[in-house]
Amino acid sequence: MNFLKKNWKSFLNEAKIIYEIDLLLTISADAHKNEVLTHIRAIKGVVIVNVVSAGLAKTETIETSKLKIKFEPYTLPPVIYVAKFLTPKIRKIKGVRSFRYTSHPIGVELKKSN
Repeated sequence: MNFLKKNWKSFLNEAKIIYEIDLLLTISADAHKNEVLTHIRAIKGVVIVNVVSAGLAKTETIETSKLKIKFEPYTLPPVIYVAKFLTPKIRKIKGVRSFRYTSHPIGVELKKSN
């Protein structure tokens, strides 16, 4: 018990919160959706990208899908990570026409560090 009292802060540092945010993503019809999703998954901090609804709006030139992105913001507050890191990285992906967030970042699970 004394060990826990003395070292309780180290246990807090071992668990990291995973956050989740929803967004509507519009890509060019000639873009490969799987490639765009792979580029989003490659962004530092992104853990999971799920397509919630595909083809919500589909025309000859665009396709809109609803995504759920789980991420670990490391040392940044989640809102800052989304605004200053995630957003500019998604904007640079070839084929992305537009996107908008439909929720705020929400802590959804704890990830235990090794």
